[in-house]
Formats: sequence, C-alpha cells, structure tokens
Amino acid sequence: MDDRQTHLAAAFQQRLVREHLHFDAKVNMIAEKLSRKGYHTHIDDDTVHGVYRSLAYAAALLYSGDDTCQERALAIIDNILSMQDTEEDSPTYGIWPYYLEEPLPRMKSPDWNWADFNGKVLVYLLLEHREALPSIMIDRIILALHHAAASIIRRNIGPDYTNIYLMGAYVTIAAGELLDNQEFVQYGRNRLIKERAYVEANGGFTEYNSPTYTVLALEEIGRMLKHVKDRESRELAEFLNDKAWECIAVHFHRPTCQLSAPHSRCYENISGQGFLSFLHLGTRMQLGLMREEELEYGLMWHDMVIACPDHYYEYFQPLKSPRLIKETFYKGEDLISDDEIRVFIEKGTPRLESTTYMNPSFSLGSFAEYDLWNQRRPLMAYWGTPENCTYLRLRCLHDGQDYASAILRTSQQENHLVGGVYFVKDHGDFHFILDPLKEGGKLRARKLSLRFEIGGWVDQVQLPQEARIGSAFSIRAPGIAVHIHPLICEFDQRTIRVEIGEEGPARWIEFILFEGEEQTLDFERISQAAFVFGLSVFDEAFCPDDGDVRYSCALDQSGREATGQLARSAGTAAVTVPLKPSQYINNPSSGRTKIVKNGGFMYE
Repeated sequence: MDDRQTHLAAAFQQRLVREHLHFDAKVNMIAEKLSRKGYHTHIDDDTVHGVYRSLAYAAALLYSGDDTCQERALAIIDNILSMQDTEEDSPTYGIWPYYLEEPLPRMKSPDWNWADFNGKVLVYLLLEHREALPSIMIDRIILALHHAAASIIRRNIGPDYTNIYLMGAYVTIAAGELLDNQEFVQYGRNRLIKERAYVEANGGFTEYNSPTYTVLALEEIGRMLKHVKDRESRELAEFLNDKAWECIAVHFHRPTCQLSAPHSRCYENISGQGFLSFLHLGTRMQLGLMREEELEYGLMWHDMVIACPDHYYEYFQPLKSPRLIKETFYKGEDLISDDEIRVFIEKGTPRLESTTYMNPSFSLGSFAEYDLWNQRRPLMAYWGTPENCTYLRLRCLHDGQDYASAILRTSQQENHLVGGVYFVKDHGDFHFILDPLKEGGKLRARKLSLRFEIGGWVDQVQLPQEARIGSAFSIRAPGIAVHIHPLICEFDQRTIRVEIGEEGPARWIEFILFEGEEQTLDFERISQAAFVFGLSVFDEAFCPDDGDVRYSCALDQSGREATGQLARSAGTAAVTVPLKPSQYINNPSSGRTKIVKNGGFMYE
C-alpha cells in the first residue's frame, strides 16, 4: 500500500469511527439530531434515525472488511428494505421516508429523491458485496432496486435538477445492467444524452457553480465511470465529468480555498474540509491543497472515480493575478419536455448570467438576476486564508428565514457592482416551489429585512458605528475594505430602520423594512418596495481605493422604476428594478397552470 492509499484508508476509518458513535442498536439505524426546518418533514428539533444515512453506513461497514461489522450491516439493510413503499398503485411507490420516526404518509412532502439516493446504495451492495449477503437478502435487494428504478422512471425528473437527474441516470443504467433490463438502460442513457444537449445549449448545469451540488454531480458521474458498462453512457459521463470539473476549477480561489461566488445552491457559507478533500483527491493529491492527515473522507467515496482532467490543474495553483469570469449558464433553451418534472426552470425563466472577479486578496461574485432563496448565494465575497476565511453575503429575511420572493439584480464590473432588490408575487416564501405565496402575493410576517451579513472569521472585522440610507459606510478587515452605498430603500411608505448587530459568528448591517405584530403584507397593494445599492471591495495591492468609483440612483418620471448607476473611468454600469412588486416569470406558459408534483412541478 503506497502513501496515498494509506492516507485514504486512515481517513475512511476515521469517518467510519465517527459514524459508529451514532449507531443505535435498539433500532439498527444511525441516530442524528435535527436542528433546522426542512422542506419535506414536519420534524425540526428532535433526534431521528435517518434511512439513507443508515443504509450508507451499512455499505461502509461491509467495505471496511471487518467481519465483526457484518452482522450489524445486514441488520441495518434488512431494516431499511422493509421501509420502502412497494405498492405500485401508491403515489409514493418505490421511495423511502427520511426517518424511522416519520413514515411516508406523515411526511410534509415525501421526497422522491430517496428512490435515487437509496437506489444507488443498493447498486453498490449488489456490485461490490454480493458475496457477503445471504441469498434471500440478495433477492430482496434486487426487488427493491427494481422498485426504485421504476419509481425514478415514473417520476421522470427533468435535466434542470442536475444531481438527481444524473443520480437517476446512474441508478437506472446500473439497475438495467444488473437486472438485464434494457428498458432501464435505455432510459438512463437517454437522460445522459439530454443532459449533454442541455449543457451545450445553455452553457452549463442548472445547479451552476455549487460547492455542494457540483460535487454531488461529480459523485454520480464518478459512479458511472466506475460501474457502468454501456459504451455510449460512459462517453457521455466523460464529457459531463470534464464540464463539472471545469466549473469548479475556473472558480476556485486558492488564497481562501473557496469556490468563488455566485453559487446557484449552497448549504454552508464557507466550504469546509470535506469540499477541499474531494478536490485534493480529484487532483491526485498533487497540488498541495491540504495535508493528507487532514482529509475528511466521504463515507462512500470508494464507490466512484474522482478524477479532475489534468488540463484544469493550473487553475488550482496559487493565484498570481486577477481573473474575471463572465458566463451565461441558462440561455433560455428550454429542453424540458411536458412529461418531465421541473424543479428550477419555469417556462419563461430569464437568462441566468453571472460575473466573478478574484485576485490574490479576495473574490467577489454576483448573478445578474436571481432570487434570494436560502440555498442561493447571488452576491458573495470571500477574503482571508483557508484557516481564517471571511464571507460577505446579501440576504432577505422573513421572520428570521431567507425569503425566496426577493429578487436581486446586479451589474458587476470587476470589484464593483451596482445592485437592486425587488419583490415578486409569483414565487415562494421559504421555498420557491414547495412553499408558494398565497394568492396575490400575500405574506404573514412579523419582520422583513435586508441584511449584509459577515461571517466566518470575524475577529478583526470592523463594522461601521452607524449606517444610513443615502450615505456610504465601510466594513474593514486586515487588508480589505468593503464600501456599501445604500442609495434608496423603500417599503410601503414605511420608515426604514438600519440596525448593526451580531450573534454568534455572524455580524450584520440590516435594513428593516417591516417589524411589529404579525400581519399580512399584501404585495399586490404595495406601490413601492425596493432597495438599490452600490458595493465595492478594495485591497491594498490590486484594487486600491483611488476614489474613481461613484454610485447614484434615479427614479423614472412615473415613479415605477429605480435605476442604480455605477460610474468610473473604466466604464459605467446600471441596473433597473421595478418599485412595485411584480412577477419573476414575465411570460408564463400560455393558459396553463403550474401544478406542484413529486418534488417539482408540471404544467397542465
């Protein structure tokens, strides 16, 4: 065993030991503490036993080669197999609940993705550990895999849900090859053909530049590269592997070891050792991204090929000069069929464009237009070091949770941007699909605010003493200054209060649009609601504050729109937002109704 394999084996054992600590022998499952609200479950603060996590743990036990763990693994698998819905006439056919404590009928919204997640582990068990399984259990796994693959096909998710689209492709192709079912193989292959067409037509994956979901997509692609035999499917997987690694490579900011913003989907503001470990493995541990003893191993990374193409290695090297990236990752080419479930792309979705600037001191990225859903990072800056990294993020909060019906528009030039936030009536609250606003855009609220949040390493971050609309203020850190110019802030003719605060590791400057006893905010009746601002990030070497940038804002004569402007000697930029709450989708599907279905939506 060479040094690389030794480090990987040690990292796997460390991860497995951590999972051992959560095993509950009373129910033969992994126990975990929930602490945040979920889209699919009513449980938000309790100890639960997770189905997928337990099944993955069982697979890892078998991989460990420890004979004393085999009995535990088989008990877990037996338990999980019994929890699948196997009734073909059932609306949740082929899927599993999240938790032992909440069966499928009691869930807020059963997650059809669980056919994909658990299905891929079943594939692994049959391919890699069949000899360790009793024959009767093999038969049960084969049947469960058939149900999962059939469920994936019945749901028929579209290519705008990247990681699930790829995961389902893998499960159906692998299941088809294992079960000698060419219908399954053809279905999965067709998915890959369509995903390639979608990426080529639109410029990238829908779940664009996501430190979470790009890695998840690469995991599914890596499983195909390891297990799938179908030649055409393997060639398509190689193409998608290259595109996903390209996205990570060109956005990787070596000084902070973060994926530079903007992010289409993200769970953590600062990506930790798990993300960096994946990149370290993908570049064959050759680029010094981390010390091998710091590796955080994914519990099932042994089940895939993790391989960044060599021609992207240069992007992971220390950054010596600024890099500017302007991209379009959705060009309006709607390749989603009427019989496919949509998740992110509605008919009439505007072009989705992004700008990223990075230099050896910091990175700054923004979307030209996107919502402020809690998994988005449409405006984000990073600075510092991998050990002491700081982020700046723009949020809109409804009663303390991110509000999806606030839309950000920006125009960014290198380290400067002018932006505007406006509100829409046809989106959602906590989730833009699963939690839609009431008819006409009504929202029950105690508080609604816009927040510039600073987090991560904040020990030496200095906030301003005060902040006012119409006056610029600064956030300062060693070698970094962020200047923010709140140009206008309007909300239903209310007085806007600005608050500077902190809690735990986060600090903020917050513009409070509404606060008081709970009431209904009717966005149909509100005539003016918008925030326009300028933002610049300066350092001492590459972007010194030379006084060259100016921000301003003007209202049109009708008072319906506000235009923020950025002016400097190198050029100008502008962004216009409606003052009256409007629609995110301006050209909805003609005469058809959007129907929420199976974790997404269709038009009927």
